[in-house]
Amino acid sequence: MSLTRLFSNGPTIDVFVFHSIDTVVPFEKAWFTSIEQFNRTLDFIEEHYCVLTMSDAIEALDKKGLPKRTACLTFDDGDPTWLTNVAPELERRNFPATFYVSTGALAGEPIWHDRLADVFARLTAPEFSLPELGIRALRMETTEQRVRAMELITRLIKYQFAPVRNTMLNALENTCGIDRSGRRSDFNAQMVRDLSAKGHEIGSHTVTHPILTFCSASDAMDEIAQSREGLAEMVRAPVRSFSYPNGKPGLDFDLGHTAMVKKAGYTSAVTTAHGRFSTDGSVFLIPRFTPWGSTPFAMRLQILENRMSRPKPLFELANQKPMRVMVVENGTGFGGAVVALKSELSGFQPHDISIKVVSPNDYGFTNLPVVQSVQRASTRRRRSGVVGLDAFIKKVFKPSAMQNWLMSRNDDIFNRFPYFLVLLAGALRFRPDLIHGNNELSANREALLVAKILRLPYVQHIRGPIGPSAGNDYLKDWPSAYVAVSRWLYFELGKLGVAASRLQQMYDPVDGRISPMSEQEDVHLPESLRLPPNKILVAMVGMLLPWKGQHLFLEAIGKVGRISPDLHFLVVGETPEYADASHEASLKAWVRERKLDDLVSFTGNIPDLDQHMHRFHVTVSASIDPEPLGLVMLEALMAGSYFVGPAHGATAEVVGDQEHLGCLFTPGSADSLAQALRLAIDQVVEEAQSGADRSVGLSSDLRFSKLNAAQVLTTVYRSVLS
Repeated sequence: MSLTRLFSNGPTIDVFVFHSIDTVVPFEKAWFTSIEQFNRTLDFIEEHYCVLTMSDAIEALDKKGLPKRTACLTFDDGDPTWLTNVAPELERRNFPATFYVSTGALAGEPIWHDRLADVFARLTAPEFSLPELGIRALRMETTEQRVRAMELITRLIKYQFAPVRNTMLNALENTCGIDRSGRRSDFNAQMVRDLSAKGHEIGSHTVTHPILTFCSASDAMDEIAQSREGLAEMVRAPVRSFSYPNGKPGLDFDLGHTAMVKKAGYTSAVTTAHGRFSTDGSVFLIPRFTPWGSTPFAMRLQILENRMSRPKPLFELANQKPMRVMVVENGTGFGGAVVALKSELSGFQPHDISIKVVSPNDYGFTNLPVVQSVQRASTRRRRSGVVGLDAFIKKVFKPSAMQNWLMSRNDDIFNRFPYFLVLLAGALRFRPDLIHGNNELSANREALLVAKILRLPYVQHIRGPIGPSAGNDYLKDWPSAYVAVSRWLYFELGKLGVAASRLQQMYDPVDGRISPMSEQEDVHLPESLRLPPNKILVAMVGMLLPWKGQHLFLEAIGKVGRISPDLHFLVVGETPEYADASHEASLKAWVRERKLDDLVSFTGNIPDLDQHMHRFHVTVSASIDPEPLGLVMLEALMAGSYFVGPAHGATAEVVGDQEHLGCLFTPGSADSLAQALRLAIDQVVEEAQSGADRSVGLSSDLRFSKLNAAQVLTTVYRSVLS
């Protein structure tokens, strides 16, 4: 059967997309196509299609003169193989093509994914670590391990705002010994002019190839318009067609960017969504496809399948009406997870999203404009009864494994099953597009089951490592996507086998909730902080638990001693309910025995602590185990307090590239902590004497902004909905 008879359903255009064509396909460059495969595809197209440039095809379609078997050959980015390998093959068949160029590369700055490919080519050791990116012992011995590592790193870097992405690329290049000072892109302006002179169309692919949804509106418009202007001047011809970087509709660009493309003067734009383009489609949302079959028959089937598919109506769901999201918070109570969730949701606009929150208490969610309703529900329905009795028995009687199992089944029957029914009923009433579980996987297994039953996408916000249990091993493949609160946690999930395509990293936002020191109002001072004036306050903040490392902090204080009469140390926090109080007692005894009562104070819990964080000149974390992301750390850095923390977990990646805001010490080492404390105190004193200003903290860092949180969550939601 010929393609004519098979596809005789009116004027359509099959648009094929390529990037680089070479004799040898580099392992690190998945977007390369071998010249053998390219020629097989061209031979097939020559037999079955009439080939036009993108703009000529659109013009013919507009004039109702489009041949029924029209194909467009398009190439993205900018590569010297376009002249050496592509152009000769096109000329041999008399094929015109459209080449979409990122103009930043013409000025000497390689596209970010080319820079990343160069990094991957240098990673030849069996193991790779980079604490600034949260990477610890990433195995790269086998081909499978290398591919997985590349996927994890690429996914992490791709969906970032440009300044953050550039910082991450610089860190990778520095680690690999890549000197970019004299480096230039292999593709240049003369190559673009040569392609134009050969009769090919030159289209625009922005300046720096950003993900447009991770650009401000003004930056996105500049990327779209300036590339067109530069190319038009370069080739002395109109630039009429545009290619969206990465190209996934609703995920990498939205309708606002489509409007910008029109405003900039383009007459068409191509995406990377699969499907055929016909008269009922938008010329600014043209789908593209590449057959990869090794035989004409295989390519014929792939093109048929592509022609039968249509681009998914993601715009209708994600842009023309608010997404409906049911957010389930089932943590231990009001704490960092709830505070962070409120900050994240406050970054959304009501016209973009409509949210129903299910949580044990209101926690102020009803005050957020995007929250339509709050339903109170919890697996801990009573503070007494089953939950309280279980905790009492475990503490006093030390039950056996079988007794523990029986108590867990009690909890399932009396608390977790009723909670599941409440969630299911709430979801049926609200009819969400997706469910978002806040906190840990095991705490939200009922929400995950509701999503499974209702066949809804499920997003799991991970704020701590998934523990090694049979239940978690089974459940970890259920969520449609994960949001990890740190890069360290992102790679931990990757090591557990979660696919890179389902992972997204996002720090908790702190802007708007904690003002920098220079903007703090002088709120009422708690009794526990009414210390003699003009003291240098060094505070360790956290629940009084052994793994938090208060004993290490006190041991370091003993080594630092009374190096200044203006110095005072604080232990801020209290023993949680049901935790062993002997730890707190031992800490206080240690201070008394060494007669350090006048140097060290225990403040207990301080209400609204975030409003007082700016009073601490130095804030300390001494956690023995890695912190997935310490909220105290972010609050301290935002407030302008100098931060000292252990060089593991998320602390290493956040403080590691904020040397002017804090320093790290060897985890578990009192000597190293003492040295870090001396350095921090000297830094504070020096700044006070010189009048240096550290009060802006993290307020200008996009990674910790509501803007970043809203964009990342929107990206995750749209990706699972597509």
